[in-house]
Amino acid sequence: KNTLKVYFNNLILLLKILDIDSIIPRTLNFNYNNIIVKINSIEYSTNSKKLLYQLILKLNDLNIIKLRDQSHKAYKKEYNILDIISRETTKSKVEEEILDFDQYKNLILEAYGEASKEYLVTCFYYNHPYRDDLGELVVIESKKDAKDDEKNYIVINNSNNSIIILNEYKTSSMNGQKIISIPLWLLNLIKIYIKNKNINYNDYLFNGNLSPFISKFNKKINLEITINNFRQMYMNKA
Repeated sequence: KNTLKVYFNNLILLLKILDIDSIIPRTLNFNYNNIIVKINSIEYSTNSKKLLYQLILKLNDLNIIKLRDQSHKAYKKEYNILDIISRETTKSKVEEEILDFDQYKNLILEAYGEASKEYLVTCFYYNHPYRDDLGELVVIESKKDAKDDEKNYIVINNSNNSIIILNEYKTSSMNGQKIISIPLWLLNLIKIYIKNKNINYNDYLFNGNLSPFISKFNKKINLEITINNFRQMYMNKA
């Protein structure tokens, strides 16, 4: 739903920039140089401009419009240029420790999709400043099923109420068990992931420490992000 909303909002923006009422394939094909000038001249962020080119390319991929090779190559070239600029800008912000968590989360959404493990893990840390405590979360139906005080659990059922039960974490010997509520927007993402991955009760939601996974999926998009960065971004967000 979030992905569709992004595309819809960008479609409205594109129509406004081009001063047209609907997407006309002929306009996108034969006036592509003028369209590129208009998009590149708007006073929006690099990432916003990139998303407009992504929208045009996506419409072509879905056969909603049919771009000619020449216009497709031109739009693709602009997208690639802005993508490089956007990633370098984001990387610089990370290195300066000023990257906004909302901006970063949207970047992961764009790169990997709403149903991805990468986006779900990011959203967990967006919601709470965990350490590497989520790698072996056991999925259970009720809090009463959390019988092993040396394991961590996530309670998922048909209700809209969900919690994480942390028994094992860095300061558990001093602070004891932690109960962390999961908001509905995150719970919906978790349920989609569980369904797509055929995860059953008593299975792990994820399997193994998340630190290497987080490092790996960020490096794929030229970022150096760790769990410590997640925690810093969370604190800045708060």
